Amino acid sequence: MNKKINAKDRAAIAAALESVKLSDISSNLNRFSRGLGYAGKITNFADWITEFGKAARTDNWRPFFVKTETIIAGNAATALVALVFSILTGSALGIIGYGLLMAVTGALIDETLVEKANKLWGI
Repeated sequence: MNKKINAKDRAAIAAALESVKLSDISSNLNRFSRGLGYAGKITNFADWITEFGKAARTDNWRPFFVKTETIIAGNAATALVALVFSILTGSALGIIGYGLLMAVTGALIDETLVEKANKLWGI
């Protein structure tokens, strides 16, 4: 590594890394996650209203209730993940891990998972 990067460049890299403020990164990630949270809520609400309209027209309420359960389960999982990983947000790695875990958790909870749970419980 020393042969490929000279001492002057290594010093510049070290200075750049030392100048990074974790509080700025945390603040920016917090704003980004808030924006994504609003987009997710709007999308969920639009899907929920669509399912309500379909249920009212067809008198088949099961998809509407499955969508409602999916939204509630997703919000509960998000709250649980936020609680568990709030301790880890003291470091940059914790903040990144928290964001990735929130995204993965949100992606895993969908209608098929709720349908499987309903069948398991006999609903």
